[in-house]
Amino acid sequence: MLVLHGIYDNGKVEITDKNIPIKNRTPIEIAILDKKPVPKRHFSFQESRQLLRKYKGKLSEAVISERRESK
Repeated sequence: MLVLHGIYDNGKVEITDKNIPIKNRTPIEIAILDKKPVPKRHFSFQESRQLLRKYKGKLSEAVISERRESK
């Protein structure tokens, strides 16, 4: 995986990084991550613990399974 930085403007993405180690015309897949900070008040460890208190499985196994099913 390669992380590049850029700017979205008017339907186009301009990559701001230089010396990208990819040949021209190489097929790629792009995932967009909004750089806006997530307000801290929207996440609570205490609330998460409360929601998961009755969960008997392993959360890591559930995440792995979900990712495999989404492919």
